[in-house]
Amino acid sequence: MTENSHITHFLLLILGLATCLFFFMYFRQNTLYQMVFATIGCLYYSLWGIMHGRLEQRLNRHIALEYIAVSAFILSLIFVAVSFK
Repeated sequence: MTENSHITHFLLLILGLATCLFFFMYFRQNTLYQMVFATIGCLYYSLWGIMHGRLEQRLNRHIALEYIAVSAFILSLIFVAVSFK
């Protein structure tokens, strides 16, 4: 892959996560919407990581599970933090 495609991929990751973060903060008074956008952000991160690994032709089961596990861990942390509000 070229360096320009790497930059494009990571810009898409940052844009998607920043959008989810914006809506997460926008709905700071509504925990249900916060959890919806946190879930969307974690799913986006997992799917992005799997697609990025596949495009680089280095995706295997362990890498996919790592992206999914990190997303699940972050989502559980957000859930606990939002629950204490």
